[in-house]
Amino acid sequence: MRLWQKLMIFLATHPGIKERMENTGLAIRLARRFVGGTDEQAALAKARDLNRQNLAVSFFSLGEYVTDPLVIAQTMDRLARMIHLARKADLDLHISVDPTQ
Repeated sequence: MRLWQKLMIFLATHPGIKERMENTGLAIRLARRFVGGTDEQAALAKARDLNRQNLAVSFFSLGEYVTDPLVIAQTMDRLARMIHLARKADLDLHISVDPTQ
């Protein structure tokens, strides 16, 4: 693994840095364009809005480099629930699953 990759993984997984970035006004404003919401209903509403504009959507649940089996199971449950809800809403989207989740 390259040095920059190690650095990025360190920054992404460091609790203090992660919390500061998630709660910084600038980071929130920058992410707003790409993040559809922090919960299922917000993400589905954003997907519906984008589909009405003839845009396809990609759902990607953040949270990489997870090693806790409980968190992994919760992530898989959340993704399965999103697939069900997206099908039910007949949305044009795909759900991305990252093996490091």
